[in-house]
Amino acid sequence: MRLFFLFLFFVNVVQGQVQHHKDYDKTEDNSANEVASVSNDPKTTYLYIDNSPEFKAYKKTYTIDKIEYTANRTIFHCRVVITKSKEIYFYAKGEGNNYVVKDKESAANQFELIAIKNIYENGILIKEDLKEKLTVAITRRKNVFTYEVHFERLPQNIKTVDLIEGLGSEYDHNHFNYFNVLIKEPPTGVSEKDVLEDKKLTKQEAKAAKQKAKKLAKEQQRKAAEYRDWN
Repeated sequence: MRLFFLFLFFVNVVQGQVQHHKDYDKTEDNSANEVASVSNDPKTTYLYIDNSPEFKAYKKTYTIDKIEYTANRTIFHCRVVITKSKEIYFYAKGEGNNYVVKDKESAANQFELIAIKNIYENGILIKEDLKEKLTVAITRRKNVFTYEVHFERLPQNIKTVDLIEGLGSEYDHNHFNYFNVLIKEPPTGVSEKDVLEDKKLTKQEAKAAKQKAKKLAKEQQRKAAEYRDWN
């Protein structure tokens, strides 16, 4: 009888260990799923990226590297090279000199700044999300700053805008201003990839949209080359 109880005890211990390992494996699987769900979390889809923006900068040392058109934002990636100033300023949303977008066809049609993000000085991140005015002392002979200027996704009827750092400061040499910025939209309002993945389109429509997108891209590159001659 004693041997029988010892046998039952041994069986229960083994089953408990097996169940423990199963629970542990299940925990590991859940953790892996959680990690996967985080890494695959839906991000803002970049509907269009203009890598050859067309604009007229107030100074040759000011430029727009690219413009991103996301589902809900228009993001200007700006770059300025500073050589003579003792300090420069970046203005957050709600401050007097914050950026504003002005429609060239209707000056009354203006768009308010959402955010200034990812300010880099000579390749080093100095402010990820600007919440108040930032003053940066210039300590080198040449300093390169890059930053993102976020606005709402501009309507498709907006064709050309001015990106102004502070209304009334359009021609202030201490402000990083950009004029006649061409707002580009793919023919269908989405990227070529989105067009081809849209199952609602027929094969003929998808092919036509693809050809139109390629033609527009070539035309934009040609105009960008001409526009660059301004600087």
